[in-house]
Amino acid sequence: MINDLLDELNEKHINITFLDGKLKYNGPEDQISQELIGRLKANKLQLTMHFWPKEAPNIYPINPVGNLMPVLMLHGGSYFQLTDDLGNGRPLYSFAYIGSETEDSKIKYKSVESFAGEYIRQLNHVVASDSFIVGGFSMGGHLAFEMALQLRKNGKNIPLVFLVDSGLVAYDKHDYGSNILKKTVDLGVSLASKVIYFFPRKYYSLKYSLFKSTFKKMSINKRTAYIVKIYDRLIARYKPQEQYDGKILLFRASMNLSSSRYLGWDKVCKNITVVDYEGNHASMFHDNDVIQLIKTHIADAVFEISKENSI
Repeated sequence: MINDLLDELNEKHINITFLDGKLKYNGPEDQISQELIGRLKANKLQLTMHFWPKEAPNIYPINPVGNLMPVLMLHGGSYFQLTDDLGNGRPLYSFAYIGSETEDSKIKYKSVESFAGEYIRQLNHVVASDSFIVGGFSMGGHLAFEMALQLRKNGKNIPLVFLVDSGLVAYDKHDYGSNILKKTVDLGVSLASKVIYFFPRKYYSLKYSLFKSTFKKMSINKRTAYIVKIYDRLIARYKPQEQYDGKILLFRASMNLSSSRYLGWDKVCKNITVVDYEGNHASMFHDNDVIQLIKTHIADAVFEISKENSI
């Protein structure tokens, strides 16, 4: 049906453009009937997908339709159906991580701050709003938080950031206190955590380097180690310079090895609600019960924030 509509627009010399976050149309007045305008509105989602600007290659409009406060979701591929939980009229945009576009695309950003700045640059091309709810999964959480800080600097209202098992490494330090036994146990857990994560990541990193030296292009699956390595470096260096005065909804895996209840985020925000879920870090993407729990809590938090901001 959308192809028939596009053919009709072409025949009638009606141009569709995407400007300031909205679809615009222009053409001969005698060709623009109320019936045609009605069909344009009815097919707004499909038309938005078709005319999505090339200046925003990493933003996917899961649901660009609606007048409520938009939700920005960073790297949450398992959560595309979150739009169903948010209700009608709630725009939802997902960000695909930079470096995933093509087989030979590279990540050129050297800090979380510059990375988030690029996402905001793309956002400004396609979404016109004064308020956003921002959230991120795993490594996407750091980018979501930094986007919240930068958007606030730009005069935007960011009342809520949701973070799914995302730890602020620079502040996520063990508090040993004076208990020698606790110090020993925590140190052992910390070392075990480093070993568990170091060797698999090192293996995949070496595997990527070998393939890269042999072939000019690689599939996205084989490039995962490259992307993870870059993200790990950015996250390790990320230390927010400002306090966030909104709310954080933090999801924490029961198997998270950190001794910090708030995974370090309490150093940069005083209003944090923690939701525990049973499982490990990967459960957020593969365990249906965990996925549903996270979606439900995000939807409830978004609803509450909307009520507060509508008063």
